[in-house]
Amino acid sequence: MERVILLGATGSIGGSALDILRAHRDRFELVGVSGWGNKERLAEIASEFGPRYICLREESREFMSRFPGKEFLFGCGGLDQMAALTDADTVIMAVSGTAGLMPTLSAIRSGKRLLTANKESIVCAGEIIMDEAAARDTELVPLDSEHNAIFNLLTRIDPDTVSEITLTASGGPFREKPIDETVTLEQVLDHPTWDMGRYITANSATLMNKGFEVIEAHHLFAMEYEQIRVMIHPQSLVHGMVRTSDGSLYLSASPSDMRIPISLAMFFPGLPPQTGEPLALGGLTFDFADPDWVKFPMLGLAYECGKAGGLMPAALNAANETIVHAFLDGKVPFFRIPEMVADVLDGVTNKSAPSLDEILETDTRIRVVCDEMIGG
Repeated sequence: MERVILLGATGSIGGSALDILRAHRDRFELVGVSGWGNKERLAEIASEFGPRYICLREESREFMSRFPGKEFLFGCGGLDQMAALTDADTVIMAVSGTAGLMPTLSAIRSGKRLLTANKESIVCAGEIIMDEAAARDTELVPLDSEHNAIFNLLTRIDPDTVSEITLTASGGPFREKPIDETVTLEQVLDHPTWDMGRYITANSATLMNKGFEVIEAHHLFAMEYEQIRVMIHPQSLVHGMVRTSDGSLYLSASPSDMRIPISLAMFFPGLPPQTGEPLALGGLTFDFADPDWVKFPMLGLAYECGKAGGLMPAALNAANETIVHAFLDGKVPFFRIPEMVADVLDGVTNKSAPSLDEILETDTRIRVVCDEMIGG
């Protein structure tokens, strides 16, 4: 029985992971769970799965009284503690944002198998995380559909023969629509193929989500940025491609269902039982196109920051997260997000090989700069 910690259980990734846990109770036991956004949903999960450990954003006597005998942890420190619990084998990291950085390191340092959808931690501190994982021979498996596709292809292909990898993107709601001052929140959140949280959906509308995935792929797969391509694929059926030195192109295709990459990660190195209906090729259309770099400048900005390295990816993440949340709160217009993020980054002094403290300090400082810009 594999003992599992699920951090971020009340979000969309957490919900898909729970579907896999529910379907395979003979193989997985949920021993710890966190969820900050929805206490009632967390209570339902705790009642159904009976985990020993529960992490809340803050202490709640009313909530705790409903689950006598459980061990409670609180806040960011609680996430770190839960990720390092000795009576667990695997951590599923479904926490979004930089709140996942320290729990990611805690899971690695405590020898856990880490299945992660927290791209921000790898974007901000990819070198540190991958060095720590390599030093401890940690099994780190990505959960995002694109990285999971590449990961599974690369386990079946001689890495010395790989010449490039390709991440696909649906193109979001503005693939064929203009981005201007008339864009509404409802339009931004109307993703054509995936059902995700508001922040990630907004990032998909700017292609910033794909930009973060490029930086993440650089670290996960030790690929140079010149070897990482992005292709617009509106059907969202092909999730990743690998080209080898002989010119052959290998691709991974499946329905747009996050339970598929999550189950592949949970059962790795084996294969899971079939999840949902298999992809039937008859009658399907597969379209591919290069991104519109002018309409979606955030993608190019991500490549620039990734290549610059050092503090720039962390600064990009902090600026984007703060300004996008301001848009979601109605404080800035959507079309200004790229301009505002670029203006903040122009004021960053970069440093190569920063320490973890320097990365966290940059994250904090950039958020303050953004708040002042938004407030002004």
